[in-house]
Amino acid sequence: MALVRWEPGREVDSLQSEVNRVFDAFFGGGAGAARARRWVPPMDLVETDDHLVLRADLPGMQRDDVEIEIKDGALTISGERTAEHEENTEGYYRVERAYGRFARSLTLPEGIEPDAIAASLENGVLEVRIPKPAQRKPHRVEIGGETAQVNGNGAAPETIEAQAPHPRLGAVRDAPGRLQFEISARDGAARTGRLLTSSGPVQTPAFIPLATKGAVRTLSFADVAGLGFELVLGNTFHLFITPGAERVAELGGLHRFMGWERAIITDSGGFQVFSLAHGNVADEIKGRRGASGTSDGVVDISERGVAFRSYLDGSKRFMGPEESMGVQAALGSDIALVFDECTPYHADRDYTANSTARTHRWLDRCLEWHGERGPEGQAVFGIVQGGVYEDLRRESAEYISAAGVDGIAIGGTLGRDKPEMHGVLEMTVPMLPAEAPKHLLGIGEPDDLLAGIALGIDVFDCAVPTRLARHGMALANLPDSRFRFDLSRAAHGLDTGPLVAGCECPTCLAGHTRAYLHYLSRAEAPTAARLLTTHNLHFLNSLVRGAREAIRAGAFGVYRAGILSGATPWAEERSARPDAETQESVRGEAADN
Repeated sequence: MALVRWEPGREVDSLQSEVNRVFDAFFGGGAGAARARRWVPPMDLVETDDHLVLRADLPGMQRDDVEIEIKDGALTISGERTAEHEENTEGYYRVERAYGRFARSLTLPEGIEPDAIAASLENGVLEVRIPKPAQRKPHRVEIGGETAQVNGNGAAPETIEAQAPHPRLGAVRDAPGRLQFEISARDGAARTGRLLTSSGPVQTPAFIPLATKGAVRTLSFADVAGLGFELVLGNTFHLFITPGAERVAELGGLHRFMGWERAIITDSGGFQVFSLAHGNVADEIKGRRGASGTSDGVVDISERGVAFRSYLDGSKRFMGPEESMGVQAALGSDIALVFDECTPYHADRDYTANSTARTHRWLDRCLEWHGERGPEGQAVFGIVQGGVYEDLRRESAEYISAAGVDGIAIGGTLGRDKPEMHGVLEMTVPMLPAEAPKHLLGIGEPDDLLAGIALGIDVFDCAVPTRLARHGMALANLPDSRFRFDLSRAAHGLDTGPLVAGCECPTCLAGHTRAYLHYLSRAEAPTAARLLTTHNLHFLNSLVRGAREAIRAGAFGVYRAGILSGATPWAEERSARPDAETQESVRGEAADN
């Protein structure tokens, strides 16, 4: 055993080094000090009888540190809090604060009068009072008697929604090079507008077809574009397994690889890898559960990420926040989703709370990776989790909103049935920043689309239209039958009627009869899936197109009620109801099978 002489000064030096290390780790010192620390000041938006009041927490900032600018109809608040550093060489005393720059833009409602906008900054709280709409003109907004530079002109689509006060409500980051979101009209909470992505605009509200493995099942991308879709969803998990992100990147990225020039959003792969642990939706409904954390290596969930075996060859694979963002960067999607843990309904509150907290830590890692290595034109959406628990949903909503993402997705379990799902959404959506584009993950049945649109959700994705098509089912204006028309029933074997009267999808315009589609479906012919997928996607796209038109006309409530009572979504036939023959065939022919 070696003997070491005791030196009291060494103990002090060691303690100081350890404290320095802790400070550096927390405040981004050392080798990482060159990276600007992300700071997203929380904001509240409050509506009074005659004003919209925007409040932002800016601790330690003075009037000279903040600039308010109006340009192209948008109000931008920006500023910079420089890092502070202080050391006392006689004894140990150290102070560090690192914030960095921030900028938040909110498009003003039409008719705002800039002359009447006032701002004050007291005790670290910036308050901007915006009178309810009047005639607009260029103006200079003053903060507490000192003038901040403002120049503005012209009208712009509205992108701010007045809501009841909500504590520490965040706002999405201002990054026009990645994504812009415009709201052109609203009817209650429902709104219509455009997502401006690097690959072109997407009209909202929008339904997104799934291009899970780089293709929309049974269709070409020319078919998908011909149906009017502007955005598709690629699956990070499946494309990671095969053909692999590196190969896609070598071939020019996912757009070129698929032959799709319009916008692409990629999910994070979290839902798929956690389905290995918890089972999929059908497993959950039927009471089956996956093997969470099993010792045979099927899946291992840790703070670092998820280890699993490939469904292709059984090889061990791993995906964590950095890997997920790396795959999505290589794919070159326009919008990437952060890696999250998707909890099932059967998870208890403690598990859900721990899972939600881990999702938040993973969010920070995703954003750090993307900030350093992500494509310049790729936007990032955070995902709100929390299961069916209101306090966890609120905690997640506040954390995601304050993280500086470009948009917000709503994920995780939403309940065991539709009423509970709608309740969770009604609880969650008002917690989110008004100006944020909102994406509801994995939900897309007609009645659920309408319920989400009514709450102010902008984008939806779901496998329903393609899955139903593979099982011989067409979407139709049949609310009593969950909008499903089952062509596999024997009664349709001699039915020469059209699939859905008045529909102008390629399948219906070609004159294919129910009898023909019945025959193809019973024979499991690939043509059946193609024809029915075409029809089902057209039906949902017509539904959201009709919603956009109704919102612009201030008649979304009437439109929704009509669809839920059996009206068709296409404009020229919107007042039509299912014909008597269709209604009768749906009611009671199970015995014919």
